[in-house]
Amino acid sequence: MDKISVHIIRNLYYRGYIGRRHTNISHLKQGLPKHLQDMTTIKKKLKELQKIGILIIHKKGEQVSLNYIGETKSKIDMIINAKRTDSILD
Repeated sequence: MDKISVHIIRNLYYRGYIGRRHTNISHLKQGLPKHLQDMTTIKKKLKELQKIGILIIHKKGEQVSLNYIGETKSKIDMIINAKRTDSILD
């Protein structure tokens, strides 16, 4: 999984955007370097994560939250608990 996807998952998890609690997708670029804050790239990553089943997209694609139920819970836990050896700022 690429660094932007991991950043999105960790951002949503640590801020508590799980299930019915959701946030605007424009808030997901916070914490990323300027050259990675392109919204078209972030939206592509959101679509990929939705296809996998990790994300739930709410309100016509403007809001997003984690799908922390069943099989995806173990995937998310594995991503969250992975070592942070790779920095996004590289």
